[in-house]
Amino acid sequence: MHRLLRTSIIALGISCLFWSFFVSHIMSAWLDLLPLHTGPENENLSIYGPFDWIEARWSLVLVLAFTSAMPLTSILIQRFSHSGLLPSERSWLFSVLLISSILVPLLIIAVWAFVIPKLIGFVKIASSLDGVGISYDAASVFSLALGASWILIVWSLTVVSIGLARLYGLIEFAETRLRYRILIISGGTLVITLPVEFDGLRLLIAICITSSADAISRTIPVAPLGRRRFDITDMQDTEGTPIRIALLDCGCEDSCPRFPQYFEPPGVAIPRCDALCLNKPEQDGILDLALHSGITRLVVSGCDGTPMPLVLRTSLRTRGCEVRGLNWLDENSSRDESWRVNSLNDALL
Repeated sequence: MHRLLRTSIIALGISCLFWSFFVSHIMSAWLDLLPLHTGPENENLSIYGPFDWIEARWSLVLVLAFTSAMPLTSILIQRFSHSGLLPSERSWLFSVLLISSILVPLLIIAVWAFVIPKLIGFVKIASSLDGVGISYDAASVFSLALGASWILIVWSLTVVSIGLARLYGLIEFAETRLRYRILIISGGTLVITLPVEFDGLRLLIAICITSSADAISRTIPVAPLGRRRFDITDMQDTEGTPIRIALLDCGCEDSCPRFPQYFEPPGVAIPRCDALCLNKPEQDGILDLALHSGITRLVVSGCDGTPMPLVLRTSLRTRGCEVRGLNWLDENSSRDESWRVNSLNDALL
């Protein structure tokens, strides 16, 4: 991930350097598209603040650089994440990156080529007065287009950032600080950096952008084990041997009682399955949990573990993970919640 970010930053810097040589020609060509001038020398275009014009030039360089670097960054993220995701998660990530690398740049091009010229043409007709000359601030015209482009870029970066955070398990049920940080950084960036032409709308735009980005990130496929990340610590069994335990809450197609909701022992993974023996994504999730979290003991609630597919049991055993079972399906007392809690506590010994 560090190498990915470093490559993206280098690509962004190279893009800034490249576009800085052509920004003047691009600005001149775009001004020719606007229905503002009446003479060959753009007599009614003015620059009232030289520093504003310089700021507009460098802002355009950044917009062009971000737009150019988006496809490369999306490809790197896709390659980095592909091997560790389930098929449904891969499809979701591909869709989000497709929006970021293709749809957003196309929208930015549409803003510059069609939306802003049409808007200025409409305003020119609506605000014209007989006998009154009209002069336009070139820097303000550029700021209007740059602000719209920057809104799309920040929205794209927010969607990808918070989506990856959810996909990698960095944002779970009670862990919302990272999510708030991403949203606050994105919203604050818009409030601080949007041009003065957007005064009065900055806060509203920031709220709309962060809310829509967060809503899109919530469409991520549900994790096959209920969560994507578990906080697991080393424990010791009765003989003092270090172990790492996972208590599997398997519903066995709704035939097995579930764990009590308040049962959350520290340092123990509690994956949740609907039917482990029948659901291939859940089997892959259990194997992935044992592999990357170093699980040495997997305790299944409904059975003794023998109904699990032979391939899964063999894979777990070769990775040093012992499979045990509580056999709740064969116990009439398992309908009692306090009995189930005692059974789970005994499994931790």
